[in-house]
Amino acid sequence: GIVATPFPTAEYTFNVFYVAAGPLMGIVTALAMMYPVSQVLKNIVTEKETRTKETMKIMGLKGWTFMLSWAITYFIPFTIVAIITAFLYNTSMFPNSDLSILLLFVFLFNTSCLAFALMVSTFFSRAKPAGIVGPVLLFVLVLPRYVFFGAEDEAETSAIQGACLLSPTAYAFGIDILLSLEGIGQGVTWDNYDAETGEDLIFSDILGALFGDTLLYLFLAWYFEQTVPNTYGSHQPLWFLFSPAYWFPKRFGSFGPTID
Repeated sequence: GIVATPFPTAEYTFNVFYVAAGPLMGIVTALAMMYPVSQVLKNIVTEKETRTKETMKIMGLKGWTFMLSWAITYFIPFTIVAIITAFLYNTSMFPNSDLSILLLFVFLFNTSCLAFALMVSTFFSRAKPAGIVGPVLLFVLVLPRYVFFGAEDEAETSAIQGACLLSPTAYAFGIDILLSLEGIGQGVTWDNYDAETGEDLIFSDILGALFGDTLLYLFLAWYFEQTVPNTYGSHQPLWFLFSPAYWFPKRFGSFGPTID
């Protein structure tokens, strides 16, 4: 007779929860920042609406100083939220991942949301519309993650990397990688955070994207603060960055703002 023996395989761990929760976990965790972003926007724009900002500018306040003061004000509570969130992640959903790398991941996302709120605030002179539109924009910016289900070819991978310029999308991709590695009992650690995982991105790409997004949003916040016309005050022309007079006023003469 014929005797059949199953080929031995190494023991492995696979958790169905992480596969089932994957498509929703990214958007749910990203949208947890909707309320903080709304509050930051309302408080910043309230100073414009009450003309407090313009009063301080009359007394010599610089635009970048205004932005920096709000960034510092909210940096501390956003950091505390990142610490609490990372701890909860590590004790519940991601027990196999390093706490320090989870903290870095959440911290970079929170700071990118703060920078995003600073950027969006430059377009508003009324607090109530700003507090409504900001969270809606945050929701819209996480949706591109769901355009790339099953992306495998090189062109789509490049598009995914481009979509990570939107920090909520980058965060959602990061959650996908965490879920993928937790599902097989590994988690993300400093030993494998830059290793291929079968996903379109590696975790180090996500960390780099979130850091880059923060710098980009801060630059745009500063630029739009200078150029976007508001109900009160003056603004620079769009090309002011390319004017030598802006950077070297003593040498090329003063470069004044445009008054509406």
